[in-house]
Amino acid sequence: MSYADAAPNQALERTRYTAPLSLARWVAHLDLLVTSRGEQNSVIYAKAFFDLQLQFAHKVTELSGLPFARVLFEYTNLYIRFGLGRDFNPAHTTWQAYLAGLQNTNDSREWTYRFYLTRSEAMAAPPVVATFGCFSYALLGGDRIRLHFQTAETDGHSPLGVERLGRRRADLTALFGHVKRTLGERVRVVGAS
Repeated sequence: MSYADAAPNQALERTRYTAPLSLARWVAHLDLLVTSRGEQNSVIYAKAFFDLQLQFAHKVTELSGLPFARVLFEYTNLYIRFGLGRDFNPAHTTWQAYLAGLQNTNDSREWTYRFYLTRSEAMAAPPVVATFGCFSYALLGGDRIRLHFQTAETDGHSPLGVERLGRRRADLTALFGHVKRTLGERVRVVGAS
């Protein structure tokens, strides 16, 4: 069964989100989207993070007429957050189990979050190799590294403010110098922390 063949969940169709979530409101509550950072290499996302994606998917379905299952697959990052990798196979058995569960629930938000919490591999991240100021990187398979950003400023100023531009450039210069020295010239950089 592909995402295109999946019928929209009737329970999901009955669910309505009354308050639109603006980008400004979402950014203001970013701290609510990650509930904890367990061990150094794990992140547990808050239920609100998944609720936001479901809200977005409902809106895309409403405006586009695309099947809800397809929108979940193509327009959210649930597949990745469930630890299914980046192959994006709509027939993946775990993805199909998630969609089947959506068909059998009256609370898609709760089902989605409970499903995520059962996926321990979804919470594991590649270990950070090195950190330079606000930037760090982790090794991915092959010749790829993933960049990460986390504020290292303790004085209340924005780490990306114009007055910090020199520091951030120095951080990145040091990071890429380290990458070049330890991994060589032919490394691909992946973002999306």
